[in-house]
Amino acid sequence: MVMYRPPKLFRKNYILVGEPFKLIAENPKRLTKEETKENLERYEKVMQDLRLELDEYVASKKQKKSKNNKK
Repeated sequence: MVMYRPPKLFRKNYILVGEPFKLIAENPKRLTKEETKENLERYEKVMQDLRLELDEYVASKKQKKSKNNKK
């Protein structure tokens, strides 16, 4: 889950919820250092992708809003 910015009362807030993240390991209850590193890299990539997707969505909303205000 990614939030566009810290939420404030009475302000529009944007939240994007992605797919569930599962650990990849032989034994998920006891990860090796390599498995931990690989899963952390995957997690960071997923979060960056979600952040970019949310930023693009909010930017498109702001562009539509500014176009409507100009009319």
